[in-house]
Amino acid sequence: MGDVAALWTIGHSTRGWEEFLALLATRHIEAIADVRRFPGSRRYPWFAGETMAANLPAAGIDYLWLPQLGGRRRTALMCAEAVWWRCHRRLIADVLSERGIPVLHILDAGHVQPHALTGNARVVDGWLVYPPEQQDLFAAT
Repeated sequence: MGDVAALWTIGHSTRGWEEFLALLATRHIEAIADVRRFPGSRRYPWFAGETMAANLPAAGIDYLWLPQLGGRRRTALMCAEAVWWRCHRRLIADVLSERGIPVLHILDAGHVQPHALTGNARVVDGWLVYPPEQQDLFAAT
C-alpha cells in the first residue's frame, strides 16, 4: 500500500486565497481536480474556475476541471459486458456496496437489479477479499 498515492480532498469554504494556497503547499499538492459542476463563487470570486486556472500555476499547482465527476448528475459505470457478473464491474460494485453505496445494475429497458455482494466476498483487515469457497481438498462440501 505504500506505493499507492493517497487521494487528498479539500473544500474552499470561506477561506481566503492565501490560506487555501498555504494548505495546499503544506501537503505538497501539485494539482487540483475541481469536481464542481458549476465552478463559480459569487462570494469568493478567487475560487471561480477560470480564476483558479489562471492563478494556481504561479504556485506550481495544475488546475483540472472535471465536471463529469460532480455530484449533480446521475452517473453510470460502463464496460463492454452486458451482464455485470461477468465483468470487473462486479468487483467495483462489491467494493462500493461494502462501503454502503447503493449499486443498481441496468440489465435492459425494464429490468434494474440491485447489487448483492458476491457470495464469497469477505472483509479482512479492511480489505475486500475473495477467499476460495473450499479451503481444503478433502473438506466437506
